[in-house]
Amino acid sequence: NTTISYYLSSETQNASILILDLQGKLIKDFNQLQIGEGNITINSGELYAGMFYYTFVIDGKIRDTKMMILTK
Repeated sequence: NTTISYYLSSETQNASILILDLQGKLIKDFNQLQIGEGNITINSGELYAGMFYYTFVIDGKIRDTKMMILTK
């Protein structure tokens, strides 16, 4: 499993974490993130092994993008 931790301030209206492949294709979308400290867990069977980007979108704006590598 892979866990991504985050923090959202109380002023946040909506937020999501987008998982994209290296070509920018949306693979998975985690929306309805909770305010405050939280995390999402990607289970080993949800995605194929490879390299991905995950992007934090808060109130319609990209706030951060990071890379992750998933292995079997």
